[in-house]
Amino acid sequence: MGFAVSWIILTLQRYPEIAIFRTLAIGFAIGRIKLGKFSLGNVSGVLIAGVLIGQINITILPHLK
Repeated sequence: MGFAVSWIILTLQRYPEIAIFRTLAIGFAIGRIKLGKFSLGNVSGVLIAGVLIGQINITILPHLK
């Protein structure tokens, strides 16, 4: 892994609030993508982004849930 990727992962693990809002932003961006007449939509995009970001082992504190 490169330095930038390691820094991003460590930052998201240290500040899980950023990870939550980043997941929403990335998910909405994924949801807007259209392939012909097909698009995922916002809900599916956020779920996909959540699964991807969740793979880097971020612990969300109970009061943030």
